[in-house]
Amino acid sequence: MAILRKIKVFLSITLLMLSCKTAPTGLSSLLTVLAGATLAETAHVATDYITVLGHESGHSIAHKALAGSYGTITIIPTYEPLKPFFGYTDFGQNIPEGAQSLVTAAGPYGGLITIYATIIAAEVARSCTEGQGIKTGLINGLKRPLSIYADIVDFFAQKEFPTPSLLKTTCSLFALLKSGSMIGELLYGFSPLYPSFSDGAKICGYSLGYSMLTAHKICMALAISPAVLCSLAGLYLRYTSNNNLTPGTVD
Repeated sequence: MAILRKIKVFLSITLLMLSCKTAPTGLSSLLTVLAGATLAETAHVATDYITVLGHESGHSIAHKALAGSYGTITIIPTYEPLKPFFGYTDFGQNIPEGAQSLVTAAGPYGGLITIYATIIAAEVARSCTEGQGIKTGLINGLKRPLSIYADIVDFFAQKEFPTPSLLKTTCSLFALLKSGSMIGELLYGFSPLYPSFSDGAKICGYSLGYSMLTAHKICMALAISPAVLCSLAGLYLRYTSNNNLTPGTVD
């Protein structure tokens, strides 16, 4: 059954991509966005496992350096579109008192580094596909967590929306998902938003008392709020600016 579901997803993506080449302009743009969103979410799910592995590996490696043993990493699916996986590390014993903060903080740092590396790798792959080279991809990747929000403002500020490219649509949506993941990693890892067992609550020494479900909802709202605000800012510029910006394909 799992194989059949994968085949159905693959066929759906293929049909969407083929439709983009034959449909009228308006429908073609819509299908391109839908296909790009499907591909971006698929890539996000696949790479989120690596992100969680990087987070938990940060805990484990730090524990090995400070306490002499690695932890046992467990990763489980959550079936949530923005956070498909969750993990924890079992050390089999209490963390030494002097190492608790460092071992705890190493997890979020590991997660952030992994997400950042994923964004850079995606931009390098895109740059090479477009014939711009590895160096250009590295430069774009390093600033992508912030430049994606500038792109959102520019996109919505245009008087006429550009015809999207499937590659650029997929890469932009993927970068947006990963930038949101970085915000979520910061909130979970370094803020007291989550319950007392979270990394942030342990580092801060207290918790705000929200349940895990409530904290997830707040975190999701905060993670998507920059994109929403940038979209509104772009629309404000679009309807208040006298300059008719030249439409083109937005990166």
